[in-house]
Amino acid sequence: SCYMERQADTFAIEITKDNEAAVSAFHKLSKHGIVIPDPDLIYKIWKYDHPPIKERIEFFRGYKPWQEGNSFKFQEYIDRKK
Repeated sequence: SCYMERQADTFAIEITKDNEAAVSAFHKLSKHGIVIPDPDLIYKIWKYDHPPIKERIEFFRGYKPWQEGNSFKFQEYIDRKK
């Protein structure tokens, strides 16, 4: 589901703190025609179980809780890794 994918994206950014790597990866996917970067609303509602690439890239660019002094959503899982 889109919700679970957003959670996975959040965790990936929190554990790596590498937003630009995520942006680069998704740009490459959209560049090579593997996905539709910005589908219209009807297509998105009907067919998508993942957030569109454009939305994911926007999220990756903006989600930086460590820079804003905010706690991580998945801090307890990151702490277990140590």
